[in-house]
Amino acid sequence: MRQFLLIFYLFLSSPLSIKGDQGFIAILYLHNGQYVSSDSVYTFYNLDGTYFDSLKSREGNEPTFSKIAKGDVVSYYPNMMIYVFFCKLSHDDKVLVRIGGQWKKISTNAPFSIQSMKEYLLSLDILLKVDDIVYYGKDKIKIKKKLIRHIIDVKGDYVAIEICKKKMWFRWKKNYKVLPDRLIYE
Repeated sequence: MRQFLLIFYLFLSSPLSIKGDQGFIAILYLHNGQYVSSDSVYTFYNLDGTYFDSLKSREGNEPTFSKIAKGDVVSYYPNMMIYVFFCKLSHDDKVLVRIGGQWKKISTNAPFSIQSMKEYLLSLDILLKVDDIVYYGKDKIKIKKKLIRHIIDVKGDYVAIEICKKKMWFRWKKNYKVLPDRLIYE
């Protein structure tokens, strides 16, 4: 039920304008069954119009692609087959997604939605691993055991979480490079 609610929430929430560089994300749905066709295809093109790669799921199987690495996306939810990319609107009103360090045009026969990055992150938890560093004011604190905390605020490359009733900051990305497997929907 929670998975359905996440998909429903993500699908219905999209801003009116997506001008800007990395303040928005595109959510691509590959889930089979009642949410998305099992033959969903997202095709990515270089800015010059040449083919780059495709992301597709046939018959509800694990999505396939050749050039898109796991670290090139903001987040991936394998049990729901949802991919999340940074996005922006091009000068000719085409949606661009960031794959790795480059912007690509997207063409698709399947649904996707656009959402503000902050709104998206505030709906998630984040996984902190042993030896991760969190910041409390000027203090750096090393995480001693694996923790999952809800994201309570977002500023640039940092998300705020609460540990021991204190608001602490964690760097979840550096520019476009995201720490993989950290954003969690629980």
